Amino acid sequence: MPIHRPTADVKEEIAFLIEKLLNYGMSANLSSNIQIDVKWHEKNLKIKAKIDRLVLLLPEINPDRSPAQQKDHLGYLLTEILDKQLQILIDERTKNRHGNYQGIREWKFTLKLWHPPTQADYIDLNLQALERHWNKTYKIKITPTAPAPLNNLPQLRHTEFIGHREELESLLELLATERQQTIEIVGMAGVGKTTLALEAAHQCLTERKFAAIIFSSARSGQFIGTHLAPNFIAEQNLRDLLQVIFRTLDRLDDLPTDITEQIRCIRSILTEQPTLLVVDNIENLVDRSDTIAFLGCLPPTVKVIITSRVRLGIGQVIDLHPLPARDSIDLIKHQAKTQNLQIDAIKFTPIHQLTGGLPLAITYLVGAIATSGFTILEASPQSPLTTGNFAQYCFAQSVAQLKAIPNSIAYQLLLSLSLFPDGASTPALAYINEASAISQDLQQLYQRSLAYPIGSERYYLHSLTQEYAQLELDRQPELAAKLRTRWQNWYRDLAAPYGALDWQDWQDYSPLIAEWKNLRMAVDWCIERAQYSEVLQFWHCLKGVTLLSGYWVERQRWLGWLQKQAQLRQDSATIAELKYQQSFTLAFIDRSDSKGKAMELALATWEIRQNLEIDRQFELALYIAALYIRKLSQPDTQTANLELATAWIDRGLEILETLPADRSCYHRHYFQVYYNQAEIQSIAGELDSAYDLYLQAHQFAQNAGWQRFIHYTSGWIAIILHEQGQFIEAERHLSKVLKQMDKYHDVRAATLCRKHLAEVNRSIGNTAAAKRFAKQAKSRFKRLGMTVEFKAMAEFLESFC
Repeated sequence: MPIHRPTADVKEEIAFLIEKLLNYGMSANLSSNIQIDVKWHEKNLKIKAKIDRLVLLLPEINPDRSPAQQKDHLGYLLTEILDKQLQILIDERTKNRHGNYQGIREWKFTLKLWHPPTQADYIDLNLQALERHWNKTYKIKITPTAPAPLNNLPQLRHTEFIGHREELESLLELLATERQQTIEIVGMAGVGKTTLALEAAHQCLTERKFAAIIFSSARSGQFIGTHLAPNFIAEQNLRDLLQVIFRTLDRLDDLPTDITEQIRCIRSILTEQPTLLVVDNIENLVDRSDTIAFLGCLPPTVKVIITSRVRLGIGQVIDLHPLPARDSIDLIKHQAKTQNLQIDAIKFTPIHQLTGGLPLAITYLVGAIATSGFTILEASPQSPLTTGNFAQYCFAQSVAQLKAIPNSIAYQLLLSLSLFPDGASTPALAYINEASAISQDLQQLYQRSLAYPIGSERYYLHSLTQEYAQLELDRQPELAAKLRTRWQNWYRDLAAPYGALDWQDWQDYSPLIAEWKNLRMAVDWCIERAQYSEVLQFWHCLKGVTLLSGYWVERQRWLGWLQKQAQLRQDSATIAELKYQQSFTLAFIDRSDSKGKAMELALATWEIRQNLEIDRQFELALYIAALYIRKLSQPDTQTANLELATAWIDRGLEILETLPADRSCYHRHYFQVYYNQAEIQSIAGELDSAYDLYLQAHQFAQNAGWQRFIHYTSGWIAIILHEQGQFIEAERHLSKVLKQMDKYHDVRAATLCRKHLAEVNRSIGNTAAAKRFAKQAKSRFKRLGMTVEFKAMAEFLESFC
């Protein structure tokens, strides 16, 4: 009978348990606190321990299990999986007088492993052997194939690539050669530049020619927006492109704040892997010189495809022209088939001649014929139009048809879609148009090839269609004002729930991140129209995601605008709060406050503290204390900084004494006091005192439900345990903490945690793990611009040589 394969969670638990036991086997003589007896005999590891200790080695995959259930589950892993199925465990427990194990609280067993401790890196070797044994036991076939490239390619809008075959072959040949790095696809709007670039990119994806394929579109309204002052939004151009690269490479956690460091970081990452980068519609950038300069300095491992309506002179050019008659007719037939439309062959030539072979114009025209018949051919313009103008003419005809549909909001939906730089969800479109059912109207847009569904319940416009729709909307100021107000309100309501959440704690910001470009456009629109109260409302809801998810550029820009507006309005309370937030931002980005700007702003805020609520005054005092504590590492000023830090803590306590004990922030306030005091004691080397203070701070954080600081204090407790020689306990604490920090993308804290895990594993003697964590930490420190820590990790790694 075949063995039933366990779940992935069980596999993870088995690997985790054996790794911990191997670490115990390595470090049994390093800590007197170890209560598991482990002994090696050649390749066999003998274990003797009470079940209460063994369950501590299991990962917390299912937190809902009770302690009793966790013990039963451990028994299942040992007897059913390791003994009966994998057959690498010998059960050596002594049975009771009834001949069973009931009531036996001590486990005694031998693990039959593959590599003895005399071999270098034997822990990793045994874990690799376990993986192979698992696959063999459960008959898991591993097919050795190249990994699928990382990519963010949008799905192809066409089912068949028609025309421009020679250009496609030329493009693929240029991508295959080592000689050419940058390729320009140049042609008029609607000629198929994006379609050609995406077709080539998808072929490269299928054939796995690159390790990563990155697509970024500088659509009108996406990188620059409509009606926004060019100098206001231009700074987003290159930053947006860099963020797309980081996100696609799954390295967003490594995103530095400084744009120069971002560029250096990306060049370093891309040097390691062959990458295809597609920058679509580059002519829409307000100031494209910086972006072009960036593209020009990429390493030779990167191939770049640029699409543009104008020649830029930065690479091999592929000129794209309208389709010749044969290809044009093939496209007409294909579009007619997708629309379930019968077109007589006699009509093909007139359609080709009217459209000039422009693919977008053909798409528009066939869509119009599908919905209104062939009369549109007879109603063509009297005077001949250029090919590009005919596309606009076809769009105008489609718009006229939409307006004529009775009891339909398809026309209004089209104009609404032009407001969204990153596509619109159907719920957003329904809200903006005050409609409960819009699927039929969206189908009208799709039938006319005006809008395209991408994924589930999300619609996009072709870049040229978006330009035309924006111009159409501008001609109707009353309707435009109404739609933009509801568009703005939609994103205000999306952000609103986050205003009630703790901006300093970990939160699930994924709904905001998914809509970030649209959200940012909504805020920038309010700024351009000097809507102070609306921007302030957005700020209250977005200050958390901008801080913890790395949108620091937007955060500082919005803060700067709000401060100027608050000063003009003499809004004293807001001025004080914004100064505090600006200081907090600077200290968050540069923890050492090397330029002293954060301290300067914090002290200036203290001078106007009467404009702050009493709880914020307390937080400000403790925050200033924290800034001084961070300077305790400077020997020349250590005594003075210690006195100042202590004085500011005392000021905070004076404020705290005036507050009622039942205040909602009670536990949070006392956490901050104990946390700062513990940090002072830790720096002074008073580890026992620091440990006790961190435990008290941890308890207050738990009482307050402050997840981020529950795990921060756990991390500091682990560091103290390490310094006290309790290596296994320190490693266990840090592993749990790192899992949470990675889950919530707390980049800086997770990097520091990796540093400490490297140090703990070196103390344990697990060289492989120490090197692995050190390399990860070193890489991240470099990208975060944490120079001192980066150099320390480099020296740490050199110590193994």
